[in-house]
Amino acid sequence: MFFNVSPEAKNVILKSGYEAKFGGRSIRRTVEHLIADPLTNLLSADQVKSGDVVNITASADKRSLVFTVVAAELTLEEQFTLYRKVYGNDIAPPYQFKKADGLD
Repeated sequence: MFFNVSPEAKNVILKSGYEAKFGGRSIRRTVEHLIADPLTNLLSADQVKSGDVVNITASADKRSLVFTVVAAELTLEEQFTLYRKVYGNDIAPPYQFKKADGLD
């Protein structure tokens, strides 16, 4: 599964996870609470599946995050292609795709 965190969503995370006396130390827990836990719940409820591409944005009030499946059940190669096209991210696949890999 691929997911993209919008700049607005990153701001929600930073605002929620930053404390002046501790700095950014609690951001890891905030990421777990705002991203990992909801994704786990969506996976266990079969609302998000392997091969999905999920966009994470800020809610209208900028206090929570919204998870939207933008593509479903893609092959790994299709996920990389879509991710690069939609988000302009130049990430490289972990290896070259080959038909022998069963990724066709």
